[in-house]
Amino acid sequence: MSVYDLMIHSGTPGTYSHTGASHAFHPDEKQSGLDIVSLWSVLMRQFTGMSLPPGTNPAASFYHLTMGYDAAYYGYLWAEVYSHDMFSLFSSDGESDGKNDAGEKCFDPDLGARYRRCILEPGATRGGGEMLRRFLGREPIPDAFLRAIGCGEPM
Repeated sequence: MSVYDLMIHSGTPGTYSHTGASHAFHPDEKQSGLDIVSLWSVLMRQFTGMSLPPGTNPAASFYHLTMGYDAAYYGYLWAEVYSHDMFSLFSSDGESDGKNDAGEKCFDPDLGARYRRCILEPGATRGGGEMLRRFLGREPIPDAFLRAIGCGEPM
């Protein structure tokens, strides 16, 4: 889905366009005049090894890409970054790897009260970023998230 979305919306030379512009999906293969279904079919075959059943149009059922929600998908990833960063405060050493490593701080009444005061009590009366920074006591960082997905130590 991401590659499909990128190709439809990127507008960079050599990518798909609604007019069916030529596109090289692989350095050795050139496709020209692709419509939406053909583009989906080529990408599905390239990335999954499967072919679309004849007469189907899966792009028509994934309306998120055409209604302006496409960029919002990246918000889910940022939610992961922020949640891991918050959870890292509850781990024993403040270095959560996201794999059930909650230490004694998980039951720390002061930290729990801080979470309640900074996140739960204000609700929608403050912006999410402001509440997050107040709880963390700093700007959010991706370190705990990167450890959780196996990217090792942060840069």
